[in-house]
Amino acid sequence: MTDWRFYGRAKEIANLRNGLEFDTDPSTRRFHALKVRGRRGVGKTELLEYLSRRAPPETTFVLYELPDPATEGTPVAAVVQGLIVAARQAELTNKNAMPAQQDWPNAYLWFKAYVLGLLQIGAVVVLDEFHLARDWGLDSYVKQIIDEASGGRGQWGKLYPGKLVLMGSHQQRIDEMFRADKPLYGRTGTTVNVRPWCLKTIMTMAAEQGVLATPGRFLTLWTAYDGMPRNWQRYCTGPDYRHLHEIKDDTEWRKAWLEVEYRIVTADQRERWDTKAWIELPPDQRELLVWIGHNRPKGMELNKVPKELGSHDKKLAIMNHLRTWLDLVDLNRPLGEQSPAKWYITDPNTLFQINVFREMVHIKDDQPAVSVTGTVLKKREDKRHLTRMETLEGGALELLAGAWLAAKEGVTWTSTRAWHPDFDGDIDAIATSMGDGPKIVWLGSCKRSERSHSPDNARNEQDRFMECLLASAGREKEESAELLKNAELKRLLFSPTFSPEFHEAFGQEGFTTVDIPAMARSFNLEHAPHREAHQIKSDHEARPPVPDKDVVLKKQKNSAPPRTGI
Repeated sequence: MTDWRFYGRAKEIANLRNGLEFDTDPSTRRFHALKVRGRRGVGKTELLEYLSRRAPPETTFVLYELPDPATEGTPVAAVVQGLIVAARQAELTNKNAMPAQQDWPNAYLWFKAYVLGLLQIGAVVVLDEFHLARDWGLDSYVKQIIDEASGGRGQWGKLYPGKLVLMGSHQQRIDEMFRADKPLYGRTGTTVNVRPWCLKTIMTMAAEQGVLATPGRFLTLWTAYDGMPRNWQRYCTGPDYRHLHEIKDDTEWRKAWLEVEYRIVTADQRERWDTKAWIELPPDQRELLVWIGHNRPKGMELNKVPKELGSHDKKLAIMNHLRTWLDLVDLNRPLGEQSPAKWYITDPNTLFQINVFREMVHIKDDQPAVSVTGTVLKKREDKRHLTRMETLEGGALELLAGAWLAAKEGVTWTSTRAWHPDFDGDIDAIATSMGDGPKIVWLGSCKRSERSHSPDNARNEQDRFMECLLASAGREKEESAELLKNAELKRLLFSPTFSPEFHEAFGQEGFTTVDIPAMARSFNLEHAPHREAHQIKSDHEARPPVPDKDVVLKKQKNSAPPRTGI
């Protein structure tokens, strides 16, 4: 494990550097207002702090987090005093004479004058937790600040070369403040959406931090954390997790890790799955998300969701909001034929908190968790949570496979749990390359254990799926069917790890095995750079000896394991 560092964010850094005019001559800079949005824990503050350390020497960052009026109960004058303290910490005290409180009849005008003063001397003013500005009554004054700084007394921002960054985690409240009928509408020229890390960044971090040395644990953590930087950093560096890094047995580790997660999630409201400090879902949206996540997390047509959760139009509006603004759900459209699409939750972190701790965490303050029928849900035994965790890891492996395929060079389209109306079931992961290069179709089957894979079953399912797809494509467009028919078909098997014996056996059956170490190598990463062979008992060391290939495949044909790998 190495020291924690700043990971990824190349695109976001480039967008912000451009918006903040880092590479522009200081004499030609103009005022610009930016909006940075993203869920809590995704790394917005770390991103701005990273940029502040790499700003041009003449540019000073003033990062100020608006306090919560519900807990602080302080007057607006105290908010300005806090901003002044932040400016002093940024060593701006002596650069210019900033307006004092006595120069203005009220604290709101003082706030406006002070921010304009900072912008006039070229500072980058970052107002974090900006979703609280409306509670303080500051949103209209921020509008006035932007209008005056943009106009620049007829010089279009020349008198105010600084930048104003409005940043917040309450995605719904942030977006509400910039609606067409609100004062801040159209007041920001750049919006940077900070989303969870991409797979390559996650694996780069996990390789450096030693997590990839145990692929099974990596899958568990990815299932729970997805690409949320704060969660990964908490696990890798937090004192509550320190003892976990010394546990050698995977089962013991998972039980101990779940205990720590339970304490963290239930003790800190910011970590709760309903995450009022993240998106503040209204009750109807929260209940619909919970129902799908708890009952059919891998896909559900809206007409099969209970009527108690609203009319079809209402449910559709909710899902579109969760998809468009919050990146929590997506549509899984059928291939080849017109049919109702399935909605599924795309965020493993949300699925983890809904399914593993739903019975233990209150949906509303001081009330036990309840189902949509009003039944009080009882606390389960630890064993049930372990079982539920394993189930989630099966679905998360499919999402992991889809993310890995999407990152492959030449891939033009990819999907997870692809389905066809004439096909019973789905394909765990699929991708196509139909651009200028070779025409390729990748079809993947995902199992939590290499021993659960059956080449015969996987081949039969993939062939039947392609038959359905070719038939419907031929009915709609003969050229598409011909393209698919002539494309190279690559069959993939995904598991956290594959032993050399299984890798060879499945390879002789025409399948390419892809495990987490192989994914890491595709990104030019060493999956266990700091690990010695004797330190942690691997999955293979813990297993009984593998019989020869013929016996392996014979047992698979007879057992016919479940297709989904759950």
